[in-house]
Amino acid sequence: EWVYRDVQSDQFRLGVRFFLLHNSKLFHQALVRAAAPEMEHLVLETGKTAVLSVLEGSAGLCIHHVEPERGVKYVAHRGMTIPLHSGATGKVLLAFCQEDERERFLEEELPKTVDVSRLRHELEDIRLKGYAYSREEWMEHAGDISVPVFDKRGRFVAQLGLAGLVTSFDGKEEYLLRSLKDASGRIGKTL
Repeated sequence: EWVYRDVQSDQFRLGVRFFLLHNSKLFHQALVRAAAPEMEHLVLETGKTAVLSVLEGSAGLCIHHVEPERGVKYVAHRGMTIPLHSGATGKVLLAFCQEDERERFLEEELPKTVDVSRLRHELEDIRLKGYAYSREEWMEHAGDISVPVFDKRGRFVAQLGLAGLVTSFDGKEEYLLRSLKDASGRIGKTL
């Protein structure tokens, strides 16, 4: 993840790990700048951890997070690796990435224990609904709900999500989803 091969151009570029190591404001600077106030608002409004992640190779990487000031919370960190086949965060990244990248992952990178047919169906459903929600799928006692972030041209650029104790989502899914989609739309308008 230090160097990334662009499938479309067959060119190489520096990967997320390089930029994160160097604390660079270069990588997705506009995205983080646009997302930070929206994420802070989401955390204050919902009491959940807000996470912004991008696709990098065969995993998702957290590039920004905001955590609530409470003792029990979902803890994230910049540079955290996120599996693409499990949990709302990873599945949104996989569902909305370019089709050739998704197919390469499903054919070459997917753990053998995962049912490819079932995952394909789930990813299609996520694309149709425009979000993913998971309960204890990636981490025990954790729930997360995630939406894609698109730039002004309609290109998928990142995932925005809320994570917390799974029981804290009960009965609040629609409200949280609406808040996330609104925030994602506002972020996208600035990119």
